[in-house]
Amino acid sequence: MNVLVIGSNGQLGSDLLEESRRRGWPVTGLTHEDIVVEDDASVRRALERYKPDVVLNTAAFHVVPTCEQDPLRAFQVNALGALNIEGVCQGGGAGCLLQHGLRV
Repeated sequence: MNVLVIGSNGQLGSDLLEESRRRGWPVTGLTHEDIVVEDDASVRRALERYKPDVVLNTAAFHVVPTCEQDPLRAFQVNALGALNIEGVCQGGGAGCLLQHGLRV
């Protein structure tokens, strides 16, 4: 099972990366420098490159004061980003563990 952790430098993402490695799963961690979740083409390129069986998306724009100052950016990352990942996963057959639910 090839696992891809998006947002792997955050608290949850780094924990999932560590746990996947502990279990001996082939795992790759991506940060914002590797994938821009709000950009569908970036998501498509990353998933085509790594060909994961499972995608764990922990990418989030979550600092409340910053989200309040830039609600469009928060929406793009937190909503459209998850939607982009879901769409690419569904099109490519990868299972997706999204921020708000499980798809296998």
